[in-house]
Amino acid sequence: LDPALLPGRNRDTSVERNLRLFENMRMGMYDEGTYTLRLKMDFESANPNMYDLVAYRIKYVPHPHAGKGWCIYPAYDWTHGICDSLERIDYSCCTLEFETRREPYYWILWALDMYRPNVYEMSRLNIEYTVLSKSWLIKLVDNNHVRGWDDPRMPTISGLRRRGYTKDILNNFCNDLG
Repeated sequence: LDPALLPGRNRDTSVERNLRLFENMRMGMYDEGTYTLRLKMDFESANPNMYDLVAYRIKYVPHPHAGKGWCIYPAYDWTHGICDSLERIDYSCCTLEFETRREPYYWILWALDMYRPNVYEMSRLNIEYTVLSKSWLIKLVDNNHVRGWDDPRMPTISGLRRRGYTKDILNNFCNDLG
């Protein structure tokens, strides 16, 4: 990272100016990619994910619910922890490539004084001849190829339980994997 570029030249912009810019972003007054709303985080951190993450960006694509009337979209790193907190998730589990994202996840929730779920990172599990991708499993459910997430053919906890696997069997399987 080029120290001459970081932190950005607008990092110390006033709250009033930022609110004005954000409102202009929301009203569609800027081209896509010209402005973002960033979080003022920690440039002294050894974790680059703490360097003022993007919270909102401009994208001129129709919103699934609001249609063409919306042109700012929240970034994943900004919304992930907030959604987990609002939904009162106990455990947020993700794969190892997100391990460095745990610090900003907790920082955002701390800054907003919100409930903080436990976060765990783990290696991805692959089982031969078994679809594990959530996007593919959603298609199976949405297209009625299975009766729901608890269908015994689904590789979900509820599907496996309906298939007859006990919690002890599932826990032993996980423990054996490490």
